[in-house]
Amino acid sequence: MRIAVTGAGGFLGSELLRVLAARGDEVLAASSRSLEGAAKAFAPHMLQVVAPSDFLDEAAILDGCDAVLHCAFPRTSDADALAQGLDFSRAVFRAAQRVGVAVVNVSSQSVYDATRTVAATEDMLPKPEGPYAIAKLASEEALGEECGAVPHTSVRMASLIGPGFDQRVVNRLVRQALGGETLRVLEAGRQFSFLDVSDAADGLVAMAAGNPRFWKPVYNLGRQDGFTLTDMVGSVQRVFLAEGLGTVRAVIDDRVQRSCCTSAVDATLFSRDFGWRPCLSLDDSIALIASCFRSTA
Repeated sequence: MRIAVTGAGGFLGSELLRVLAARGDEVLAASSRSLEGAAKAFAPHMLQVVAPSDFLDEAAILDGCDAVLHCAFPRTSDADALAQGLDFSRAVFRAAQRVGVAVVNVSSQSVYDATRTVAATEDMLPKPEGPYAIAKLASEEALGEECGAVPHTSVRMASLIGPGFDQRVVNRLVRQALGGETLRVLEAGRQFSFLDVSDAADGLVAMAAGNPRFWKPVYNLGRQDGFTLTDMVGSVQRVFLAEGLGTVRAVIDDRVQRSCCTSAVDATLFSRDFGWRPCLSLDDSIALIASCFRSTA
């Protein structure tokens, strides 16, 4: 395949480049960051790197592409940055429409009700809270407006984890444990649902390799299970014992009112249409995160 990836220097985009390079696919990568490291994984002339601005005026940049995986979007609540992200998304969608290329818009599970108590399904009405979630839903609407004549879909992604995404609570717990700190958490009972970034990239590539004429307008991509903070601490403790990294001390304060909310999504539809299943458990992801921290220490 020849696949265009926007946000190719980001957390998900970088993993997509790794998967596509391993497959031997040709990639058009749009990134404001240097991709010198990623380029080493590609055969000569199989990776073309362009500036994001190239999508603003030159639809022909997508000539010969089978699909666009649109990952570029600011992770912020800043209104100006989100508006710029939406403008860029529209430019990508218009370019794809003019050239006739299918589009996968990476959206977020945050468009669903944050107080839900069951895993979200695609027929659940969106109820975004906060600027980022509202902007993500707006990107889905922009996709439908700009790409009516080409196959397109929005993938509502679970919260991604993995090495290098250190703002996640899982990474912070691993780093504290490696530093010999006692893990202290205030347990409220809320369940967080995570998806390893490598599983996410495998799913998106499986979708791009399928027939876009049969894509549904919206898919969820993630896991139905959820983890409380206590569950995460227990996973860190298990992994550290299994890897010979020692005993992890923890103090759990669960005196606050318990919640039954979850951020899980039901990916049954995606799994059925593309034959995808997540391969990595939370323990697997934590082991990879710990290994990354240790290798860069």
